Amino acid sequence: MNTFTPADFDFTLLDDGFCIDDIVEQKINELSESAEVGYNMTLLDIGGGFPGSDDSELKFEEFTAVINPALDKYFPADSGVRVIAEPGRYYPTSAYTLAVNIISKKVVLEPVKKLPLGMEHVAFDDITNKRSGSLMYYVNDGIHGSFNQVHFDPHHAMHTLHKKHQQDMLKYPCSIWGPTCDKDDCIAKECIMPDLPTGEWLVFNNMGAYTISMYSNFNGFEDPIIHSVMSRTVWERIQQISAEGLPATVE
Repeated sequence: MNTFTPADFDFTLLDDGFCIDDIVEQKINELSESAEVGYNMTLLDIGGGFPGSDDSELKFEEFTAVINPALDKYFPADSGVRVIAEPGRYYPTSAYTLAVNIISKKVVLEPVKKLPLGMEHVAFDDITNKRSGSLMYYVNDGIHGSFNQVHFDPHHAMHTLHKKHQQDMLKYPCSIWGPTCDKDDCIAKECIMPDLPTGEWLVFNNMGAYTISMYSNFNGFEDPIIHSVMSRTVWERIQQISAEGLPATVE
C-alpha cells in the first residue's frame, strides 16, 4: 500500500514556480510507475488531512479538483487499483464548536515599544511611567485537552467573542492560556481583545477534529460537556419524520 498526505504538498515549492497540480500529479505518477519495477499495486491510500471548514487556507474542493483528474489519468477504473482516502478531519471539523470560560486573568505591564503591524490601534497607558499593558487570559481548557493540536496547527486557536462589543471599545495585546501548571499550556500567544471580565466566554469554531477524541485528564481536569444543537428547521424536519416516517423513495 502506498500513501501520501497533504504534508507532501511542500508549499515552499510554490515560491519556485510549482503549483499544487504539479506536486499532486508528480506524486501519483511516481506511484503509477511502481508497476514498471515489478510491484503489482492493488490498493492506493491517498491519505487524509483534508480541510473541513470554509475558513481554511485551501478548500476541500481545491484538493479534489487536482486529485481526481490525476487519479483518472494514472489509475483509471480498469487499472485494478482500489483507491481510498482518510477524510477523518474533513467530516467532523465543522460539526463542533467549543466554548471556553475565562477563569482568571493577569495584567502584564511592559515598557512601551513599537507594536507589531496590525496592532497599532490597541490601547496603552501613557500615564503610568510610560508602560503599556497586555492581558493574559486563563481558560478552562488547554493543550492537554481540546487544544492538543495547537502547536502543530496554530489555526486551531482562532477564537471569537461570545458577546458583541462596541466598535470603539479599547483593545489590548493578549495571550490565552490553559488551566494547567504546564508552562507550555499556551493556546494563543498573540491576539487582540477587549479587557474581558472573569467568567466571560470565548468561542472556537471548527473544533471537531483531533480535539475531544484526544482529550486527556492531565492535572485532574474533566472532559468538556457536549451539548447537541440544531436549527429549528432541522428539528421540525426530524419531528415530521418521527411522526410520518421517511418519505417514499422516488425512482
